[in-house]
Amino acid sequence: MEFSLVERTPLSIDIDKGVSNLSDREAMGLPSYYESSTIDKEVQEWYGELIDYTPEKLAVIAENEDVEFSKRYAAGNLLNIKGDPRILATEPKMIDIPAWDGMLGLKETDIDTVVSEYEALGILRNWIEKESPQYKVSIESFRIGKYPVTNKEFLEFLVDTKYEEIPNSWKFGQYPHWLSNHPVYTVSEQAAIDYCNWLSEKTGRTFRLPTEAEWEYAAAGKEELEFPWGETFKSD
Repeated sequence: MEFSLVERTPLSIDIDKGVSNLSDREAMGLPSYYESSTIDKEVQEWYGELIDYTPEKLAVIAENEDVEFSKRYAAGNLLNIKGDPRILATEPKMIDIPAWDGMLGLKETDIDTVVSEYEALGILRNWIEKESPQYKVSIESFRIGKYPVTNKEFLEFLVDTKYEEIPNSWKFGQYPHWLSNHPVYTVSEQAAIDYCNWLSEKTGRTFRLPTEAEWEYAAAGKEELEFPWGETFKSD
């Protein structure tokens, strides 16, 4: 999910540490102490207004870009508990991606610009250099999930198969029902493949993980955008 925070000047950090050695707050340009966001109070107020809404109505609010973010965020959180109608493990919503011939990767002339733009987040130059040079691809049409696989969907897989790899992001190995519609993470590549195989068997369809080229193309589009929505970062 996306959310707005108070705008602040990026903190000065030890760039040599690299983002993998930064704390979560350092990597987001936040101080070590807690600083309230603009939505902390607003979300609490929205909970009171939205608590009796049906899951279907909450889902509409959560996906409406014309609704202020704090209300969308509250609606999405309530869906964790009420049950998100958009999440159906054996009927995942898919998006058709047309065939395409084009260039992926980063131009060598853009490396310095990207490194400079994200330096405050601990991004290392050699990470960006790996995306260069650009290369030509020919991608056949495919379908990709509209949403990332969620904790709830992965739970259904675990329960149905007695699979022994539980995401270590689930504290104490317990299912985080309050994060049911959040993307599942800390899943190994093999577990992700096994999930695809399980879903294929359950549905009679064929699912797999996207290739790196398919993933980049689906995110950037034919226009090769910096972000799925355009060229400029949007905090909301």
